Amino acid sequence: MSLAKKATRTQSPIMICGASGTGKELIAQSIHNASIRRDKAFIAINCAAVPKDLMEGLLFGTRKGAFTGAVDRPGFFEQADEGTLFLDELNSLDISLQSKLLRVLQDRKIRRVGGDVEQEVDARIITAMNMMPSEALQSGIIRSDLFYRLNVVTIVMPSLQERKSDIPELANHFIQHFNNLFGMDVKGISDPAMQKMMQNHWSGNIRELEHSIESAFNMMDGGQDLIQEYHLPAYVFQTKKEEISLASPADFSQEIDLPKMLEELERDAIMTMLDKCQGNVSKTAEALGLRRQALQYKLDKYNIQRVFIQKNKVEPSSDYI
Repeated sequence: MSLAKKATRTQSPIMICGASGTGKELIAQSIHNASIRRDKAFIAINCAAVPKDLMEGLLFGTRKGAFTGAVDRPGFFEQADEGTLFLDELNSLDISLQSKLLRVLQDRKIRRVGGDVEQEVDARIITAMNMMPSEALQSGIIRSDLFYRLNVVTIVMPSLQERKSDIPELANHFIQHFNNLFGMDVKGISDPAMQKMMQNHWSGNIRELEHSIESAFNMMDGGQDLIQEYHLPAYVFQTKKEEISLASPADFSQEIDLPKMLEELERDAIMTMLDKCQGNVSKTAEALGLRRQALQYKLDKYNIQRVFIQKNKVEPSSDYI
């Protein structure tokens, strides 16, 4: 993103907005890595994941004796000194703490909880929200003075559906990440598998893409170095026409047999994945997140084995249909 690249040249606060899973922390980390602060710490904290009673001590640090069990401990501002502090889901930060955060931004000084000495800090602040700024301001969940102090540079993250051209590069990034994590040497993604990924809606955005790559790594056998279609999780093969479409209010006179509809969807999903796994029951079960015994029950229930054998003209075996 050109705006993110420009933001690496300055020290101004940055606010990143976008739906969950769009890669806000990835952008924040990239900005830090490309800035003059790259050799210093990048500290990230999710404001929604920490109880408000603990957040103040985590942000500003504590002094021994400030409260029961308190010890001398630096806060995130001190840890990020000369580096970058990333505050995710800023809209979840308690209002009372927002005023203290504003003062730190203005004075560039912090005082530990229970302490009586102020110390200077120099941390670049990058914040993120999973909602649009106008919504946060109108609902009163973020102070306007803090917002305008932090919103010097605004980066709006589009959904992955709106920037599908980024999928190959993002997928390659995650492949390298999981190669290092799993000790594997996966080279890339086959053309048919990439085509399926480009067709997926990715309602979970970049986080869903990351999890699909991780799932594929778990499905791969030793020696395989390309992610194939049958390595991908089942939801990657769903298309919009396969989604359930409820009747409009004008059509409510028609009865909907929901159990039957769900059974048909389940049967189609099993058939699709069975084809991708070339009839391997164990791999199909893993890809669908089912126990092998549960999948075998469904194969018998929907008479899928007979259909698959007739369609593909294969002989049944212990692990293959």
